[in-house]
Amino acid sequence: ITIAANKILTAIDKIIIWLNILSILLILLNLVGIFAIKPPTSDLSTTLGLAIVSFTVVNGYAMKSNGVLGYIKGLAHPMAFMFPLNLMERGVYLFTLTLRLFGNILVGTIIIDLVYNGLVSYLGTSLLGKFGFVFGLGLPIPLHFFFDLFDGAIQTFIFMMLTMANIK
Repeated sequence: ITIAANKILTAIDKIIIWLNILSILLILLNLVGIFAIKPPTSDLSTTLGLAIVSFTVVNGYAMKSNGVLGYIKGLAHPMAFMFPLNLMERGVYLFTLTLRLFGNILVGTIIIDLVYNGLVSYLGTSLLGKFGFVFGLGLPIPLHFFFDLFDGAIQTFIFMMLTMANIK
């Protein structure tokens, strides 16, 4: 029993290490926007790549722990007619991870860009004179806090929770 428990803990430890590395990578990619750089996760290619890696690890782990036939048999659980739905769920998992992260980060980037563009055009015709520049510098700070820090952390948390929920 001890040898089997050590093998199980070793496999789980590898998954935990991978999840920690992925979460650190995601939070760093999402926080880049604070430095006035477009976050890499607002690009569909980056989020698709992260989702493909997550999809591969989750399904590879399931196949390794259950065997290929056990994995296919698990898709027919609880009834055989559920096989197409469970197979479709596996495919949809890839796209939900991709589009959820991409959409939320991209929308935050677009809103911040709109605010900056509006401030540039407003400051050109500002009635506030010298104070318009100070107002223009202060307004985007709460938006960066929300979209870059809060939303980036929430999206990292959601990506990680969905990945952990699909490990079987």
